[in-house]
Formats: sequence, structure tokens, C-alpha cells
Amino acid sequence: MILYLIVLASSFIIASNSKADSIVRIKSFVQKVDERTPWKREQVRTISSNALVIDKDLLLVSSKVVDQSTFLEAYLGQDASPRTLKLEYLDNNAQLAILKLPKPSDLVPLTFAENVKPNQRVEVKNLRNNRLETLKKTIREFRTIRSRTSFYPLPVMVMAKGGRSVMNSAPIFCQKKVCGLVIHQNERELLALPSPVIRKFLNNYRSNIKDFAKMGIATRTIPDSLFRKVKLKNADLKGLWIERVFRHSAFRNTLKVGDVVTQVDGIPIDRQGYLEIEPWGKLPLSGYTWKLSSTKPIELNVWRDGKEMSIKAKPSAFEGGMDPIPLLNGRKRPFIIINGIVFAELTRNFLYSWGAKWIENAPMALSFSFLYGEKKPAVFIANVFPRESNRVYRAARYDIVKRVNENEVGNLAEFLNQIQLAFDQKQKAVIDMGPIPLEVILDLSTIAEQKALVSQDYSTNPEFFWLPN
Repeated sequence: MILYLIVLASSFIIASNSKADSIVRIKSFVQKVDERTPWKREQVRTISSNALVIDKDLLLVSSKVVDQSTFLEAYLGQDASPRTLKLEYLDNNAQLAILKLPKPSDLVPLTFAENVKPNQRVEVKNLRNNRLETLKKTIREFRTIRSRTSFYPLPVMVMAKGGRSVMNSAPIFCQKKVCGLVIHQNERELLALPSPVIRKFLNNYRSNIKDFAKMGIATRTIPDSLFRKVKLKNADLKGLWIERVFRHSAFRNTLKVGDVVTQVDGIPIDRQGYLEIEPWGKLPLSGYTWKLSSTKPIELNVWRDGKEMSIKAKPSAFEGGMDPIPLLNGRKRPFIIINGIVFAELTRNFLYSWGAKWIENAPMALSFSFLYGEKKPAVFIANVFPRESNRVYRAARYDIVKRVNENEVGNLAEFLNQIQLAFDQKQKAVIDMGPIPLEVILDLSTIAEQKALVSQDYSTNPEFFWLPN
């Protein structure tokens, strides 16, 4: 009984209007994309959410609210008429977005706390049906999670849910300032971005940059074989073992597989791979990543073959960065259907659709193109509709287009230019695929008839098919 009263008190709801002019209810109309079948239309559904006022005409929300949305609207105070919103700024790595009202309002902008600590008492403000509720919570711990959109690691503060759900993007207050924003919840917990991450996102917006950087390395705890070998020499080796250095990494010419990173910017790494990050406590290396900037060098202390050395480099911005394969927002996906074969431009959205371990799970040709291929976009065969004329090409699914009629192509626009050229010259389009050597030959003389047949047989929107100019 006592435990029940404690839980009830921790989630006690208090009606309040003190922040009503700074929190807005919004509605997004979402039509999700199946990354592997983007030619299919899914049903539109609506999602309600909270939004934080950061300026007279700007609102802050979780990126989940705007992901693949077709329309956004806001309800201000008791005004029943919605205001149409536009996406002003989005960073999938920060899991945050800024929306713009059609004109300035009388809303009161919120301020954000410098930092927040474990075991701190906070208030979650939940605007539901024009009624602002307050849920009292305690920050239990800090943890690292990855964005569901870009798999960028971010620290989050964890609170007990207490049986009461909250709206997405609900703000968390430490006294009179915002110290967090709810981005995810499950049956037991609320997960929220802490205010330092939000402040960095807002600074990036004001500077018109995207500066959530990444080191571009894969690490693991020190292998037992190496640990035993070092221990025989009476050395106390602690840190993270370098498992892979990616091509976009700022350390691609200085770090090697088998190196051990012992410190990051002077912060020691323990034997389990954790750093002591004040005031949040122990977090893995990924919990420090969000602090990196492409304008400021990061210093690594590295152990290699029994010797200690120091390495400095400026990390590259993760989104965009040195990689030409984009991360797209909204519904639009670059693909086209020709004679029942779906040609698509490779995106990170497609690769990430294979889950957190996409490097291992995604088709090898595509993941290797992203990680180790030439620094240019790529077109691949996303699907082959099961027709008798296409049977021989089904093995080419997920292979990459190298050339069309001996001319190299990169993005989808270059590919279609070569297809148009072949049509104008009354030639067949001979497409060289890779890494498995295969020729895909398209007869363009019957392109209109093929479009009609495939569109009808597979109930596919005719606008997704290529026709010559």
C-alpha cells in the first residue's frame, strides 16, 4: 500500500496554466514510406504532439513528429482554427526539428537550462485536449540511444513512466527552465533529450550549420588475447580497441585496426569502455559523440604496440559530411520503373531500413558502396517485377548500375539521361551491373506498352514509370 502511494504521488497530475502560452498542440498528417517498396502508397494517419515555443513564430518538436509528414498544423491556445506549419529546420542526428508559423504570434518563448543532473526532481508538462498537466518525476539515470532515423548516438535522461503516457515532444522543466524534451516512451520509461543537446541544436540552427559530428570508427572492448598479452608485461591497459576505421573518418590516415584508445580529450576510458562524463556519470564513448564539432579538433590518446601516442583531428559532420549518399526527409524517394525493373538511387534511408546492424544485414554490394566505394551517388536495382521477360534479371536485385551503353553513371538523373539518349538514337539500353557482372538489356521501342502492362498487372501508379521526352 505504501509503495502504491509513493508511485501515485510521483505521477500526481496537477492542472496548471503557468506555461500554457509556451506549449502548443500540433497535428501531423503522416504517410509513411516503405523504403524497399517506395512505389506503394500507405494510408495517411494523424499524430498529435506537443511543441515548444522558441520564438514568436518558431516551434521546437521531436523529429519523429515531422518524419514523412505530408501536412502540419498548430492549435494556439483556445483558438479552434488551426495554423498551417512549415518545416524550418531539421537535424535527424539531434532528433529535433523547428517548425515555422505563418506569422508571429503572442506566444512566450521558453528558455533552456544549462544542464541537468541524475536524481534531480523535474516536472513533465503534458498538453492534452487544451489542458496542461504536470507530472512530477525523478531523473533515474542517463543512457545512450541511437536515432531511429540516422542511428546517431545521443545521451538521454531516463524517468519512470508511472503508468501515465505523455504526448510526444512534451517538455521537462527544472524550476522555470526547460531541461529536457521527451522523444520516446515505452511501457515503463520516458526517455528525453537533455537541455545541453537541445542548446547545441538551437545554436546550429542559428549558425545555419549541421554540426553533430562523428569520429567514424567502430570500437569494442579489448580482446582477451591482447589483454593477457599486455598483462604479462605488467601493463594496466584500459580503453577501447579499434575494430574498423571508416572512409569518412577524420582518423582514416592515423588510426589503425588494433589500436587502443585510452583517453578522449583527456577523459580516461575504463576497461568496460565507459567515460565519466560530468555531471551525468558513466556513459559509453557514444555518449560523448554529440559534443564533437567539425570546427574543433578532438584529441585521442592511443596505445599501439606498447607505445602511447596522441592523435588530433577535426571530426566531419555526420549528416552530409564526406559521404554523397543522402539521408532524405519526407515522402519523396528517387526511383523510376522501366520495363518492370525498379531503378533507385541509393539513400541512407534504404540502408537504415535494415536495422541498427545494417552494415551486416543490408545487401553487401550496397553497404560496401556506402562504406568503401567511390565518393559519388549510386543507382541500383531495387526490385524486378516477376514477369517472363525479366526472369533472367532477378539475380541483379540490389546490384549497382556501373555503365549505360559504355557511359558511366552516378545519380538517377545521369542514369535517365543515358536512357533518353539510347531512345533518341533508337538503340537498346545495355546496362552493366556490379559487383556481379551482368548485362541488363532494355528494349525501349515498346516502352509505352510495357508501362501500361506493368502498371495494370501490379496496380502501380503510372507516374512512377519512365517515358521518353
